[in-house]
Amino acid sequence: DGSGSGLDADTIDGQHSSAFAPSGFGLGQSLQQVLINDANLATMTGMYYLQGANQPPNAYDGALFVMSYNAVWVNQLFMDWRTNISYTRCCTDGTWSGWNKITSVAV
Repeated sequence: DGSGSGLDADTIDGQHSSAFAPSGFGLGQSLQQVLINDANLATMTGMYYLQGANQPPNAYDGALFVMSYNAVWVNQLFMDWRTNISYTRCCTDGTWSGWNKITSVAV
């Protein structure tokens, strides 16, 4: 775009490119920048750094992947960075399940 052209190559329909993935939802950045302190509050699809309440038992911190239909129908996958153990859980009609450990066998 040139000065006075009325065009802006940095926007799409008037919104800056940073408003779109991969810059949002934990994509294209360190997960430490997307800190969440309560897993129950992570109801929007994205990737988060979780350290706090409602995380799996004995977990200190890790990556939380969230896939949501809306705020009351949500699936979460938690990957513990210190133990390499993963867990899943879901929110069904507003009620959270417990965490289920994903068992694995080394190959």
